[in-house]
Amino acid sequence: MSAFRILRVLSALLPILGGLSFATTSAMAWDDPSDAAAQQAKIDFFETKIRPVLVEHCYECHSAASGDPGGEFRLDSAELLKKGGTSGASLQLDAPEKSLLLKALSYDDNALQMPPTGKLPENVLADFRTWVEQGAVDPRKESDAAPAAPSKVELAAQHWAFQNLNPAVHKNQSIDAILARSQSEKKIQPNGTATKRELIRRLYNDLWGLAPTYEELAVWESQPIENYESWVDQLLDSPHFGERMARRWMDVARYADNKGYVFQEDREYAHAWRYREWLIRAFNEDLPYDQFTQYQLAADRLDPGPHNRNLDAMGFLTLGRRFLNNENDIADDRIDLVTRGFLGLSVACARCHDHKFDPISMADYYSLHSMFVSSKEPKDAPGPLRMVDADKIRPAVIFKRGQPGARGDQVPRKFIEFMSSVTRPMETGSGRLDMAQAITDPKNPLTPRVITNRIWGWMMGTPLVDTPSDFGLRSEAPVQLELLNFLSAEFMADGQSIKRLIKRMVLSEAYRRSSAHDPEKHLQDPENRYWWRGVRKRLDFETLRDSVLVGTQQLDDRVGGKSVKMINRPFSRRRTVYAYIDRQNLEGLFRAFDFASPDSHAPLRFATTVPQQALFMMNSGMIDHYSRLFAEKLYLSEEGRDTAWAIEQMFKSILKRSPSDREFEQFTEYLRVIGEPPKPTDEGAEAKAPESQKSDVNSSGNTTPKVGIDEYAQLIQILLCTNEFCFVD
Repeated sequence: MSAFRILRVLSALLPILGGLSFATTSAMAWDDPSDAAAQQAKIDFFETKIRPVLVEHCYECHSAASGDPGGEFRLDSAELLKKGGTSGASLQLDAPEKSLLLKALSYDDNALQMPPTGKLPENVLADFRTWVEQGAVDPRKESDAAPAAPSKVELAAQHWAFQNLNPAVHKNQSIDAILARSQSEKKIQPNGTATKRELIRRLYNDLWGLAPTYEELAVWESQPIENYESWVDQLLDSPHFGERMARRWMDVARYADNKGYVFQEDREYAHAWRYREWLIRAFNEDLPYDQFTQYQLAADRLDPGPHNRNLDAMGFLTLGRRFLNNENDIADDRIDLVTRGFLGLSVACARCHDHKFDPISMADYYSLHSMFVSSKEPKDAPGPLRMVDADKIRPAVIFKRGQPGARGDQVPRKFIEFMSSVTRPMETGSGRLDMAQAITDPKNPLTPRVITNRIWGWMMGTPLVDTPSDFGLRSEAPVQLELLNFLSAEFMADGQSIKRLIKRMVLSEAYRRSSAHDPEKHLQDPENRYWWRGVRKRLDFETLRDSVLVGTQQLDDRVGGKSVKMINRPFSRRRTVYAYIDRQNLEGLFRAFDFASPDSHAPLRFATTVPQQALFMMNSGMIDHYSRLFAEKLYLSEEGRDTAWAIEQMFKSILKRSPSDREFEQFTEYLRVIGEPPKPTDEGAEAKAPESQKSDVNSSGNTTPKVGIDEYAQLIQILLCTNEFCFVD
């Protein structure tokens, strides 16, 4: 009997011979070539259709190599893929359509969509559905997974931004000594010192945000350069210093005068201007930075009395968007504002899952979230923009995938966990004061580094760290890290004085260097990381408009006051720091000149060059208005009909110098040509000419060209359009 017939007989007898094992039959079944081929086909399908997609789109966040897998869900082994993560098992082989993995990939659930960068193509989704329906065959083993990368906390322990400041290391150092060493190593010879004229204009721009008048510049230019420090002191002591610094900080604080879209509710912040007033006063009084920070976060807890003049500082928190009054979105905005503004950390990225790159967990995020939802703004409060602790303090509860309806574990209310040197429980009311104290704790190295880097960028033109509001693990150590650490340590040693820090910077040779371009040095250091030259700066929108007002002698330089609408007629003469900022409908003019968005915290401003900027200077009603006012002032003065005198005054007022011979000749020729009366073609042509082009008859009976306000205004506008006016060397 053949082996095949014997097998058939045994198979027929098996039901009767119940004591026999089925092992023989099972073993024989796996030897069926068709089954083995089917199994191999499923493995091949996984290897060609599924694994490459997982590697490309998923492993970055969901593998051992990612350090802290998102949602505690790993996709780099068969066992762990099927096990799932905090949301549960990822596969349901008995009901494939209910598998969480397929739901996430198909974007059917708004709260669970993967990969976060965008939905995969339909043919890829079809492959995953086929794979699950066929049993999700996956040949991978745990041993196949890449070795675990160092955890984010371990990486943070080595990260440059989180290292403690060590003042002893920087003893007897200076900005220029540190830069000189790095320049020597790079073999770069720095530029020489800028001219007195360039330095004076540079100081006025950086410390006041204004252009000097011709008379001011002439007085200072006549003094010896040894008086440079006294020039700096005079500018720092002026109330205009507070205006300049306040406007810069308002970018950080996402300042606006209204709430954005809020249905039928009044969208105005009637007292927003009070926060600006507080900022101006704080900078002028040189309020130590730790107090400056604490007042903006918890002034109500620091001085609960009714006459606390620092309550207005809390506009930092309360002047943001209202997100249709969604309290969770409002809290998210405030978390982002505080952590990026003061710490250079993007904690808001941990709202839906642990931070992808930094050691910041959802527990950290929802601890801060509980603090803000446990604070309220009294509706019946008088003027100040107050925030107080709510009567009931809410626990910190994680929202799964960021959804308020999917409540997770309750977590301790405390400051960011990985910052162990300053981490503390939030025990004082809502916890805002505890947070403020943790941020300003002298043991916290982030806060001084972040503000020092911001101020260096404001004064020197570019920051030392390219990402002023992100000092996390992805941020590159600056080329001049030693310089940043030195300045941060000195800032703390000087009592956290903003004025002293700025003075230290602007007294340095690095600040005073010429901005002249050198092709050879540029090839060695195109990004000026070694500070071999000064930075040529284009006037930002506020400084440009204010300089127009100074140049046309129209500036109202009163300090303080309510917000004013400036873009439309009647055009205001007030400084641009007092401009009304409409969050919902920000004027296109602001956007054209790279104004910071008032919708969210702005780390820095971009500097673009677009046609709209030049077109505004040439064609806007605002520039024409100020030009005509100055032209009228010149023309109606005692010497106004003397075109030579008028041209001289235009140059002195706008460009702060006399015209060159060639410039004077060109302007004179322009007035001569445009002022000539039209040649008569018929009787009465002279009478039909524009008033400004009619000829005058002198005592000798000769006709001379006549110019007027229109012609003067055109020349003034030409000067306002020059690069010499719009840039500071």
